[in-house]
Amino acid sequence: SVNFAYFEMLSKQIGVVRAKWDESVRDYPNNSKFCDEYCTFLIECESDMINALNMKHRAEMIELGKNYAIDVPFRIFVTFPFIFKERHC
Repeated sequence: SVNFAYFEMLSKQIGVVRAKWDESVRDYPNNSKFCDEYCTFLIECESDMINALNMKHRAEMIELGKNYAIDVPFRIFVTFPFIFKERHC
């Protein structure tokens, strides 16, 4: 007889690990090692080949010099003079 409680527990654990990987990739967007290891997790634990390919491509692009970090305060600062000029001049 198949014990479905085991599969439910396994699914919850994989969900927790996925959340930790997502957080790591979000906190360190330009770390190619994290992207590469996350790719391995996606293949071996979730069998999510599409997202694994995206992560592998991202890791290779980072190694080639692509920057995936989004600096929100800088983007706001860059657009601020134009907003200020439109409203106050």
